[in-house]
This record gives sequence, structure tokens and C-alpha cells, in this order.
Amino acid sequence: MLSGRAGSNKHKGLYPNALYPDGGFHHEKHTQELSKDLANAKFAGIDFHKRTSVVAIGDTHGGLIQQVTLINEERIIREYFQGFVGLECVIESCRGYEWLVELLEELGHTVHMGDSRSIKLIAVTRCKTDKIDSKILMELLAKQFLPTCYQPSATERLLRELVRHRAQLVRTSVKHKLRVHANLAKENKCIYAPFSLKGRQQLKEVKLSEPRRQKVDDDLEVIDFLELKIAEQDAKVKYVARSNPDVALLKTIPGFDVLTSIAFIAEVGDISRFRKANQVAAFLGLAPRVYSSGDTRRNAVSLNAAPN
Repeated sequence: MLSGRAGSNKHKGLYPNALYPDGGFHHEKHTQELSKDLANAKFAGIDFHKRTSVVAIGDTHGGLIQQVTLINEERIIREYFQGFVGLECVIESCRGYEWLVELLEELGHTVHMGDSRSIKLIAVTRCKTDKIDSKILMELLAKQFLPTCYQPSATERLLRELVRHRAQLVRTSVKHKLRVHANLAKENKCIYAPFSLKGRQQLKEVKLSEPRRQKVDDDLEVIDFLELKIAEQDAKVKYVARSNPDVALLKTIPGFDVLTSIAFIAEVGDISRFRKANQVAAFLGLAPRVYSSGDTRRNAVSLNAAPN
């Protein structure tokens, strides 16, 4: 599984103790001395970054066996982790972790998603390095003190991306529509419903200065493109909704249509993780929260009530 050959690599000076792209593995202890300890490996704390990941391997009691820095290439990660059987791994929730989670699960390992904010409150250290962070993650998992957050399935992640992508397209379209309204207002022009069929014809005929006419035409061209893409996303949402029985149930709630139902399913995920209905409301930012101290009283909504 592990080779004592250091190999030559441009990253060697930057990332000591790393598994390099050429397949070589460089560590402080000799591989043969680690083989017996690695056979008892049970936990892995992974401090994930964009280009590298620092991995702390621990035994059944959380004792540190080995720490390595792996370059984030699928071949390298696979080569290292396929030598272990049934590891309990922990990664802090962050951007771009999905591919690593899917790869580790494919190799038969269990992946826990650590709650970054809660971990920071629990594990306060005077010094902060990637090695320290990975070791803390591994120890918290081994001692069953790890605060976790909900880890959506691959299907839920794809559904979230679909809904959020559509929402982003709509927001961008609205921005360009507001730009059209602003350019009309600058020349005291008013067109009711300028993006309806009748309104679009009026937009073509309205007299504007040359610079603003060019801006309006550019915005209209972008709007047309975005509306086409939004229609494509709507078709995908409706296709997904037809195969999901929960959509029909959610549509019985007043105000829920197909899009709202799919967005609810995508963002909430497994509803059984909520013990009470008010936790769902708090997760969605609909439950008011009171902050009171002396003569100061503030009302706010809570987005922090999602259970593990």
C-alpha cells in the first residue's frame, strides 16, 4: 500500500510527508514500522483544502498512528485510502468536499460531516496548523465528541444544485429587468409590463438616446437568453417532481406548487432528522427568536436549529 520511495516532485518542498503524483510516499517513519499500527487503523481526521488534504490516522482508542499530506487528486486519494478497511472518516463541512465524500464511500469507508462552528468552540487551541486540525478531528470522532451536521445524499445534493441554479438564473434575470426600468426612468419613459408581448413591442418603438438604447437592447438580449435557460430548468424540475411522491403531498399545503415543493424537499432533506415541527420552521428561517437584555429587546429569526 505504501512505498518508502520519496520520488521527485515540485511539491516536495511545499508539502513534506506527502503522497506525490508520481506515486511515491515520503514519511518520517519507515513503512515497515507502521504496517502493524496501520492494520489497527479505525479513524481518520481529514483537514480538507482546495489542493491538499492533511490526514490523521488513529487507532480504536483515538491514538495517532500516522499523519500525511495528500495532494487532492483522485488517483492519489484512492491509492492511499484503499489500503484501509472500514475507516470512520470525518471532514469539516466546506465548499467542494462532495467528490472526496463520494470517493471515500465508494471505497467502503464511513464519512461524517463535522460542524465547523461547533468544532471551533469545542477544540480551542493556542496554535493552529493543518496537522493539529486533522488530529483534533480524528480524536473528537474517536471519543464520540464530534459535533456533526446533516450530510445530504448524492441525490439530494444534485436536487439542491438544480433548484439553486434556477434561483440564480431568476435573480440574474431580475437584475437585468431592473436595469431596463432604470434606463427608461432616466429618460422619463414609462411602459406598463415592458416584458410582456405588448410591452416588448413598445420597448422597440420607444425613443431613447443612442447609449441607453444600446444598453436596453443588450439587457433584453441577456434576458431572452436567461428566460430560455429558466424554462429548461423548469422542465427538469417538473420531470423530477413526477417521480417524487412527496411532491403531491406537499402540494396539498396552501401556497405550495411544484417548484416550492421541490425546493422544500431539496433544502430540508431527510425530514425525520427533525423531532418537532418548530425545528423545521427555525431551519427555514421562519421562527422568530427573542433577544432580551435589560431595556434592550430584539426579535430575529433563527437559522441555527437544524439538528445533526
